[in-house]
Formats: sequence, C-alpha cells, structure tokens
Amino acid sequence: MSTGTRQARILVRSEICSGCRACTLACVAGHEGGFGSALSRIKVTKIETEGLDVPSVCRLCHRPGCAAACPTGALVRDDVLGVMRLDEELCIACGSCADGCPFGMVTMRPSDGLPLICDLCGGDPECVKRCAPGAIRWGGADEPARERRENLALRQLDDDRRAIAGLGTETTADREPVGASGVSPAVFRANRPPGRGRSPGAARVVPAASSECDTAGGDPAAASGPARGGRE
Repeated sequence: MSTGTRQARILVRSEICSGCRACTLACVAGHEGGFGSALSRIKVTKIETEGLDVPSVCRLCHRPGCAAACPTGALVRDDVLGVMRLDEELCIACGSCADGCPFGMVTMRPSDGLPLICDLCGGDPECVKRCAPGAIRWGGADEPARERRENLALRQLDDDRRAIAGLGTETTADREPVGASGVSPAVFRANRPPGRGRSPGAARVVPAASSECDTAGGDPAAASGPARGGRE
C-alpha cells in the first residue's frame, strides 16, 4: 500500500542541456564497465529542427507499464527508491517491458536480451554527477511544481512593479532561460541558419543596421554592386 511519500528522482531542465552526452557515458561506465552510450539507461534525444538536446530519464511510475507488460513477473518496483528491480532468473528476454513503457525508457541489451532500466545507481546517480551545466539534477519529485509556483509568483510581482513604474511587461522570450550560451531558445530558433530546420521563407531576426538596403542607402540594386562582367 502506498504511503503517499514521493521519492527523490532525477529532474530535467532540457533548455540548458549542452548535448555533451557525458551523462550517458557515465551511465555505461558505471553499469557496463565500458565506453559508449548505446547501453545507457539515460537517453538524450537530439531535435535537429529546434537545435535542442533533450535528456530523458525513467519516470519512476507508481503503476509501471513495463512491469504490467512482463508475462513472468520479473520486474518488481522497489518501495524505497521507486526503481524497477529485475529478477534475471525469471526474465525470458521477450522485450514486452520495452513495449509497455510509454516513455521509451526501456531498451534491451543486445548480448543477452535483458532489459536496461535505470536503477538510480542506488540513490547516487552517476549521470547527475557528470552533468556540467546542471541539465539533470537529483531532487524531490515535487520540486518542479513548487518551482513553477514560485516563478509565477515572482513574475506577477515583477509585472506589478513594472506597471507601477510605467514600464511594459516582459515577453515570454525575455523570460526564457538562456543557459550557458546567453541566448534564449526563442532567439536561437529565429536566427537559426539554413540547413538546421529553419524553413527557407522564415523571417530572420537581424539588427536593422545590418540589412543590405541600409548599407546601400535603401537601393537593393546598389547593394549588390556592379553586375559581374559589366563596366564601371
């Protein structure tokens, strides 16, 4: 019977993920004793169209789909950490647990067909310790909701202060976390160069003084210079 206690878990801030994959390397080194990321329990998905890297972790479901899908009962939820424990003697390597996870966080080890499921390294995740920008961290399960409440309260207070001072409210892009790059995701997406998911006809946000028309006195023809092969 559940006591209502929420276990600590790995919390994710994908907007500041650098895509270095140090977390996946640490996971494989700790669990498999090797180098690489293919056998990692933590996943990082690269979204080329947005220029983002998104870490994905086990959700520690209270009603885990992976365990429900297991035909032999080889997966049992740990009441202390909330992770799934595998009984290798009962596991038949059928892959039903991978199909049953709605978040795609169960994969199979090619060598023996056993499922690879995050065990939180016994409560001291190696991936968290190796994440330099802090995109993944160890914390309480209720922290994200509390942080959102605090941020909303602070934003409302700031808007009230700006209104009293006669200033306008900030836009969503102004408030977006910028991470180590110092550029918000909204500004990055608007200025993404061609070939990185930006449609050819999308508007590019640039300073007005840098436009060709401005440098040529407003004449597009003059901006292009004399025609190739023509005479000055």
